[in-house]
Amino acid sequence: MIRTVNRRSTVAPAGLALALLAGCAGSGSPTVSFDGEECTYSGPESVEQTDIEFTYTNTSSVNSSLAFLNLTDESGRSEASSMIGTRTSVTGEPPPAYLEMVGILQAAPGDEVTQTAPLVAGTYFLDCVTFSGELPDEVWRAAELEVSG
Repeated sequence: MIRTVNRRSTVAPAGLALALLAGCAGSGSPTVSFDGEECTYSGPESVEQTDIEFTYTNTSSVNSSLAFLNLTDESGRSEASSMIGTRTSVTGEPPPAYLEMVGILQAAPGDEVTQTAPLVAGTYFLDCVTFSGELPDEVWRAAELEVSG
């Protein structure tokens, strides 16, 4: 896993479906902000399949990541959606079987990073994640994003 150091954005890919590539913020780009207590999303609820620029701001005092999770089983949609706006202690557990982590964008405390995500059609959940070492510690679910194409 690659970590962010000295305001440089880095990516740790978790699957082949999503590769995050360096990009520049454009007007109307989706943004996710994490302050240590809340993970908030500002952007569209649905988009066409395309390269989407995401800006992730970490104003907390800890390293955190923006995780992109793809819904792989419709039977989990209700449970995944019900977690939007919540904080969950996961103590090293992987995502539920109905979600596949397809990418992660990391930010050190005080950093803002912008990356382009070439999303394919599907449903994505955007989570802010803190880690204890290599294992996830807590998760805040920010949003659900539908990608059509």
